[in-house]
Amino acid sequence: MKVYTPSYYNKFECKKGGCAHSCCIDWEIDIDDKTKEKYKNVSGEFGKKLKKEIENGHFLMDENKRCPFLNKNNLCDIYINLGKDALCQICSDHPRFTNVFEDREEIGLGLSCEACVDIILEEKEKTKFEPKIEPKNEQVENEFFTLRQKIFDILQNRRETVQNRIKTLIKEFDVTIPEKSTDEWAEFLLSLEILSDDWKNLLENLKENENFSFLSEEKWQIALEQLIVYFVYRYVKPYDLSVSHYLAFCIVNFNLILEIFKKSNDLSFDSFKNIVRMYSAEIEYSPQNTEDLMFEIQFS
Repeated sequence: MKVYTPSYYNKFECKKGGCAHSCCIDWEIDIDDKTKEKYKNVSGEFGKKLKKEIENGHFLMDENKRCPFLNKNNLCDIYINLGKDALCQICSDHPRFTNVFEDREEIGLGLSCEACVDIILEEKEKTKFEPKIEPKNEQVENEFFTLRQKIFDILQNRRETVQNRIKTLIKEFDVTIPEKSTDEWAEFLLSLEILSDDWKNLLENLKENENFSFLSEEKWQIALEQLIVYFVYRYVKPYDLSVSHYLAFCIVNFNLILEIFKKSNDLSFDSFKNIVRMYSAEIEYSPQNTEDLMFEIQFS
């Protein structure tokens, strides 16, 4: 099977103990059956701790919502004591995601990880999607991937602003976007499952700002392009819903991030990146929140 990745994929490197938003804090970490069996065979004091800190197929988080194997240096004791191969599937994969199609797999980097946010939003070149494993016949393309490439071509047309590119997309693919104000969307987001108090505080304290001329600067336009391309790569599929429905989901995600940022207290690029990371963690990495947002877009 052909395996594709975005052109920035190999730039990823975990920040390890230097990460300000560890993926080993706040998240419930499920352990796959294969790894669970492996842990049962670990002996000694570390084996005892493994058995003690696992319940109902996941690690028991401590009072600070930290994984019990995240040490004081914010490093993983399982990795240190047993090696990389001892990590459970979710820890090995994160922050990568995989979409499986009939004749190919596509792997990407998720925006809940601050290292990935840095890579994606600071990437200056147009994102291309390259075979990680070289296909035997590169000429084979089906209708969906040809259509999706057309979407990428529209979104990567740097002669136009990103907002104009999205308007073109909406028109060409007959995309329907719900008519809701930012405050109405914020109220909806507050009704969902919330992971972080920082996210709740952000949504509860939106304010009016006036000058967004900086968003037309090249640095910002490229970052916004990378963001909407990411959503299309991750979510537009050839099955279940129509392409226009998936595009609506992508555009609403993009618009929500941008509008929440525009009403935040800090209009710096670092603040924008942090809002992208928080949004991804709260929405993309909660299946229920993703499903609820999809439903809201389709039926509101």
